[in-house]
Amino acid sequence: MTSALLFVACAAGAQTLPTAPANSAAGQRVERQVREQGLPMTAAPSAPQGIPRPAQPVTPPVTAAPNYAVQSGGAPRQPRATTPYESTTYSRQVAEPRARDNIKAPPPVVHVRAGINVLFGVAQDHLNRIITPFKKPVIETTSTATTSVKGNVVYVAPDSDAPIGFFIHDAGDQENAISVTMVPAAIPPISVTLDLVGYVPSKDQEVVEVQGNTGVAKGWETDQPFTDTVKSLFKTIADGRVPDGFTFSQINGATPLMPRCAMGSLRIEPKQVMTGFNIDAVVALVTNLSPIEQDINETGCKGASVLAVAAWPRTKLGPGQSTELYIAVQAPPADPTDAPRPSLVSGVR
Repeated sequence: MTSALLFVACAAGAQTLPTAPANSAAGQRVERQVREQGLPMTAAPSAPQGIPRPAQPVTPPVTAAPNYAVQSGGAPRQPRATTPYESTTYSRQVAEPRARDNIKAPPPVVHVRAGINVLFGVAQDHLNRIITPFKKPVIETTSTATTSVKGNVVYVAPDSDAPIGFFIHDAGDQENAISVTMVPAAIPPISVTLDLVGYVPSKDQEVVEVQGNTGVAKGWETDQPFTDTVKSLFKTIADGRVPDGFTFSQINGATPLMPRCAMGSLRIEPKQVMTGFNIDAVVALVTNLSPIEQDINETGCKGASVLAVAAWPRTKLGPGQSTELYIAVQAPPADPTDAPRPSLVSGVR
């Protein structure tokens, strides 16, 4: 009897028994018991047909932490990408030396030819010395560098790192000009001799066209007040005439009567001289070398002997224009002509 009941029970266990819904309290309790006992799970009665439930819980994969250690002996590290600014500007400055670093001092003697530019370096923060072949060198430049002329030597002191361009010629000789470009650099002060190939110095020439009379000139000067005399002098010159008693001479661009005139990019060339008794006059040609209009600064001509300065017929010059500049100066004292008389008591006790 007992065996029969056990068989019946086993047979009954093989049959499909009714189950509780999975979302019911009883179904949730059964599912919790199955998980606690570690039994395999079958498809839930309420699950859609054909979708099995996992036999074991699914856990997400573990992602390993990145390794920041530097590998030894591995592949070389890739170079850091540079920004456009670094690749075009900074890296170029590091890799390529500046062109100014290649500027060198000139040799002691530089052989040059008229009209052909020569370039060399000069000390940026010092005085530099240029020995020219000219007796009275004249500098034509638009540079703001400090310059001075002593005899046939030109001294140059750069005031910035900008290149300095010079045309240097002898007074009255515009054809034989030396073209020089000087680049300030970190070098010691330089002294260079410029040898103009084939240059033959020309003699100073002063052509006297009107021989004056100092007595007549004295009367003309003292016939009226001093201020009116200077006005009359300039008016007579502007009319193309020579004052009474004055000696008129053509010069080649140099005269000791010419004062120093600082007028920027205006070129000033003395061309005529009129000498009187107490007053002399210089007529210079002023030319605008710049590409813009320039005012003639008459006060730029300074000196102890300067009496008056006037420009005619223009006081403003466009590019390439010229005008005349009249400069009245005090005549230098005449050399004494009296012969010395020896003293009769000199050396007598």
